[in-house]
Amino acid sequence: MIYDVAIIGGGPGGYAAAFEAVRSGLSAILFEKELLGGTCLNRGCVPTKYLAHVSTLCTELLHAGEYGLNAQYSGIDFRMTQQKNHAIVGELRNGLAQKLSDCGVSIVNGEASLLDKDSILCGNVLYQTQNVIIASGSEPVRLTGHMLTSDEVLKLDRIPNSMSIIGGGWYSCRAC
Repeated sequence: MIYDVAIIGGGPGGYAAAFEAVRSGLSAILFEKELLGGTCLNRGCVPTKYLAHVSTLCTELLHAGEYGLNAQYSGIDFRMTQQKNHAIVGELRNGLAQKLSDCGVSIVNGEASLLDKDSILCGNVLYQTQNVIIASGSEPVRLTGHMLTSDEVLKLDRIPNSMSIIGGGWYSCRAC
């Protein structure tokens, strides 16, 4: 089969392009080498906003007495918080995959290589297309010394005693 559109990258740019392609009556195939949903869903906006919400709840509970509420804060089970966070992200990722599939988008998990203007190789399979959209995202820069990337911070199983944050980007974006 020759696809009308092939999209390399399953983040917000890639899956939005796939939805738009099928809305326009085109056949679409989407390649994702890691996790569908890209940084925003898996390591960015969604999980960080969940953790920010938990933090807000903890702060509000600490100050509940100021509002006449008799509540005691006895700490946080961060492992449980992280498990819930990962479960929510997994459910959203599965829902996105289902919606893409229901719309007729073919999804291929693997690293895609553009061989020429109409040929893509992924997992020893050659795919033909008339158009290519590259929405492959980016990776964080590694600085020297002891540091964690945002991806690694989201995998922590305990809250560090202290942390310095360099940059902000979409992690600090309340609109995301």
